[in-house]
Amino acid sequence: ALLALRGESPRRKLGSLAWGLPVAAVWPLVLVVAGRSPLDLFRAQGLWQRHLSPAGPFGGIAAGVDQGWRTALSLGSSHELYLPWPSELVNVLFLVLFIGLTVIAWRVLGAPYGLFAALSLALPLSFPSGPSPLLSLPRFGLVVFPFFLALASLGRRRSFNAAIVAGGFCGLVLALAAWTSWHWVA
Repeated sequence: ALLALRGESPRRKLGSLAWGLPVAAVWPLVLVVAGRSPLDLFRAQGLWQRHLSPAGPFGGIAAGVDQGWRTALSLGSSHELYLPWPSELVNVLFLVLFIGLTVIAWRVLGAPYGLFAALSLALPLSFPSGPSPLLSLPRFGLVVFPFFLALASLGRRRSFNAAIVAGGFCGLVLALAAWTSWHWVA
C-alpha cells in the first residue's frame, strides 16, 4: 500500500490499491478452501514453545537480551555451552545487526522497505521461544530482503564492503563447522 501511494496520479494510486487487496486475500482464501483457518500460523507457534508476548516485540527483545546477558556471565563457569559458540550471544548480535539494518533500510530505501523490515523483525520478536527467546532469529532475518539492500548500500564504501565480505565468510565457516559437528545452526 505504501508503494502504491507513491504513484503519480490519484487514479493510479486507487488502481494499485484496488489490485493489492484481492492479491493479499489469495492465501487466506486458499487456506479456507483447503479446510484450514487463516489464523493457523498463530496457533502453530505453540508447537515451537513460542507464545505471544504481552509487550509485543519489546518482550522478545528484553527476554533475548536478558538470556544473552546470563549466557555471557556464565561463559567461564558453565560446561553446557553450545559449541562452537554460545547461540544466545550470537542471536543477540544478530538482533543488534537487524535493528541497525532496519534503520538503514528506512533511511536509504524509504518508508515502504523500512516498514517491511521492521514488521518482519517484529513478528518473530513478538513470539519469543520459552527456552531461548531469540531462537532462529538469524534464519528469520535471511528472508528479509531490505536487509540485503541495506547491506548493499553500505557495501558501496570499500571499507564496509571488506568488512561485510570478511564477516560473512567467517560466519559461514563457523556455521559450517557447527553443522558438520552436528550442532544446531539455525
